Amino acid sequence: MANKEYHNDNIQKIIDNSDIVDVIGRYIHLDKKGNDYKGICPFHNDSNPSLSVSPSKKVFKCFSCNTAGNVIQFVQMYEKISFVEAMKKVASISGIDINIRENPQAARNRKYYKIMEDACRAYEFYLNETKEGEKALDYLAKRNINLDVIKRFRIGLASHSADLIVKTQIEEKKVLPLDLIELQLVRQREDKSYYDFFSGRIMFPLKDLEGNIVGFSGRIYDSTSNAKYMNSNENVIFKKSNILYNYSDAINDITMNDRVIIFEGFMDVIAAYKAGVNYALATMGTALTEEQVKIILKLTKNITLCYDGDGPGIEATKRAIRLFSKYGVIVKAVELPQGLDPDDYLNQFGKDATYDLLVNKNISSIDYLYNVEKNKLDLSDFNSVASFEKNVFDLINYFKSKALMNYIFDLMSKDLKMSVSDIESEYSSIGSTGKKKETLEVVDLEAPVEIGEDYPVGDYPPVEYSNEIDDVPYNGSSHVNVHFYEKRGYYHAEEGIIFLSLNSIDDCKTIRRKLGFGEFVDAINRDLLNKLGDYYSEHKKFDFDTFIKDMRLSDEEIKRLDFILNSTDIYKKESIDDYIAKVKEAKYDRAANDIRKEFASGNGNTEGLERLIECKKKTTKIRERKK
Repeated sequence: MANKEYHNDNIQKIIDNSDIVDVIGRYIHLDKKGNDYKGICPFHNDSNPSLSVSPSKKVFKCFSCNTAGNVIQFVQMYEKISFVEAMKKVASISGIDINIRENPQAARNRKYYKIMEDACRAYEFYLNETKEGEKALDYLAKRNINLDVIKRFRIGLASHSADLIVKTQIEEKKVLPLDLIELQLVRQREDKSYYDFFSGRIMFPLKDLEGNIVGFSGRIYDSTSNAKYMNSNENVIFKKSNILYNYSDAINDITMNDRVIIFEGFMDVIAAYKAGVNYALATMGTALTEEQVKIILKLTKNITLCYDGDGPGIEATKRAIRLFSKYGVIVKAVELPQGLDPDDYLNQFGKDATYDLLVNKNISSIDYLYNVEKNKLDLSDFNSVASFEKNVFDLINYFKSKALMNYIFDLMSKDLKMSVSDIESEYSSIGSTGKKKETLEVVDLEAPVEIGEDYPVGDYPPVEYSNEIDDVPYNGSSHVNVHFYEKRGYYHAEEGIIFLSLNSIDDCKTIRRKLGFGEFVDAINRDLLNKLGDYYSEHKKFDFDTFIKDMRLSDEEIKRLDFILNSTDIYKKESIDDYIAKVKEAKYDRAANDIRKEFASGNGNTEGLERLIECKKKTTKIRERKK
């Protein structure tokens, strides 16, 4: 956990001393209209300038999508970074000194990031300014990688002499060899001398989610090595499972287009870019992880998978489809001809055909999974037909959707040349009675949610219940239906209340006065709010370190506090009353849920029915007040 001095004074200092027009103008074009400035809103598909920036009030507001806030919040939302990172960014742009301390590991990482950035610049220079670089540039040109692509993806070259990094980092910059060894940039010989880890390779930098260079992938361009690619090993700042290639550079394109295409490797992303598709990510050749799925779903729920058309690529696609489906998201997929990857397809069929394939010819993941089985079907082979039926029936059982079942039955009827009724009979005797695979209900994330239903989250994907703050940012009592309360927005309201209480003693007092002790759904959020009230009885301003020490916060409370401070959510002061109303509403929804459980277990009675009606009346009354 970062050790931060998180003063409200810092926030206000940045807001007061930053030129909001200058900062926002670095991200979007602004035109002066009267006393304010207008621009295209980057937070929705805006065609007419609907975002207004007021230099006098130091706020921005979109009059179409109603997104609004201060300069820090704009940068936070635009770059999809934490509030603290946005503070640092705005302060840096505006030349404002702020004191936000980092823990020792964060400071060390910053040193590593600089080393990797310097290495990247050395590789870039060597590619563009040397004789050896000319040969590599010729090779790249033959691969249709022009100077625009080279600059966009910061492609460089490691020298054949294996001393580029040794000379630039150890001899010139006096970087400690141990740090370079840790980052897999150099190695040590038996005679204690050093040599470059990468040599004679075209270098592709790999960035983390924040845009820091954390590793490299080096590709041969001549016949001096047998290994086509050579990659950085995992180290203190490089974890493959946490990397999404092109993420930091594609965030805005993904958000603006509200869609993303996911590939297996970084060369596929580069091929997509050459074809005119800028909203692409890659998983660095590793299997897609749940953590990566959560990260992607915070940007968009319109997902297209484009993995290779060979056996491993098909299996990777199937696994990714199931991962996303766990979160109620039905993705699309691109069917590449077997043996071709996106770069091969681009070189063989051209830019326009590749763009059309990626953007317009993707199919639903259901059709993709069905076609995988259909492509193996041989109607003249009984075993092939039986295998086809079993695998497709397993597909139906997995998604457990009546509409999907009817759709697939129609497809099977045509492909097996059987009537739908015969297919249904086969399914009844084979598919629905045999051992089924894991089942999952496909859920419409936009559907209305009734009390007690366990639907996935609208804004954030559901996760397995856990006490780990990185997995689930909520730790209420065991009977709480986590997905239900997330969907209702109660946790967001509780976090907003805590966030605003951190930044204003007056807000904290107002909230404590209007909310009862036990009205929070989440026990940790409740305890944090009450400790904040106690803290403000002795202190005028909030200080992160003092609060932790004086109030004796538990590890879980510290994790929760850190999570809220670094959240990408925007909590508005004017929303306090709405947050309070939402928390009060949760109390009655929770009571109604408990009563429904009584009836479901056969223990319901007339008194319970009356209590249920009363709860519904109270929630209705609260919602009407909010309108």
